[in-house]
Amino acid sequence: MSSENEAHSFFAGRASIKRVIWLAGTVAMVLIIGYFDLVTGPDICFALFYLLPIIMTAWLWSLAPAMGIALLASVVRLVAALIGRGEDMYSVVIWNSFSRLVMFALIGYVVARLRTDRTKLIKLLSREKELARTDSLTHLLNWRGFEEQLKKEISRSRRNSLPLCVGYVDLDNFKRVNDMKGHGAGDECLERLGMVFKEALRPEDVVARVGGDEFAVLFSSSDPAAAEKVGRRLVERIGTIGEEFPGTDLGASVGVVLFDYPPERSDALIKQADRVMYRAKQAGKHALVLERIGDLKDQHI
Repeated sequence: MSSENEAHSFFAGRASIKRVIWLAGTVAMVLIIGYFDLVTGPDICFALFYLLPIIMTAWLWSLAPAMGIALLASVVRLVAALIGRGEDMYSVVIWNSFSRLVMFALIGYVVARLRTDRTKLIKLLSREKELARTDSLTHLLNWRGFEEQLKKEISRSRRNSLPLCVGYVDLDNFKRVNDMKGHGAGDECLERLGMVFKEALRPEDVVARVGGDEFAVLFSSSDPAAAEKVGRRLVERIGTIGEEFPGTDLGASVGVVLFDYPPERSDALIKQADRVMYRAKQAGKHALVLERIGDLKDQHI
């Protein structure tokens, strides 16, 4: 924990130093523009150039530093204008400087607000994308999210001639839970199962709810012994959940397939895993069947 705090302090310190350097740079930029404003006299206006550090600060940092730069730019512009004008023009210069301050501040505010709204929009879009890939009941991936991951792994596996291991899980007698205990109990059961999958699988494994009571697993390892161990752990733990719903005989049939060279289409791959899962059901349910499949690229699936 102390190392994490030290790392956080280190990066926070670096961010603070970066902010100070940035603000020092923008202050220097404003002063340089003010110098040219002074030496060129009142006939040439450099007001437009002051907008650059204001806009950059508002976009890259936040509103408060941008307002500070806007105020500094207005003061520098005021000093440059006062030096180049007679005393009878002071009131005009001050009014013009006040108008520029309002303009600088307004532009800084608008740019900072655009940046804030853009950040919120990006987060909102990311959240919506995540929701579109997640099952709302189990909080696992849905088919869309799982298929995205599966297609990436299929491409990687075929490109590098690596094996690929997937599993398909179908709940046994889940309909009895709904019929005997009610749909509320069925939803509660699925929520519990979502946690069971996360606990039973390894962090690198990908699991999704792909149907009402059907789940798919993309194993991070192509070791059949490791996949079989995880599969049996799923059968055992889902069976434990079934004990909480007496009389339903709730359990799971699991099919695990190791592809030496996976098919190109994700639906073809899942079809094979589903077929192996049905072998587990035909064997009496509450069981695991593991099968190794060779090269399917020349076969019609």
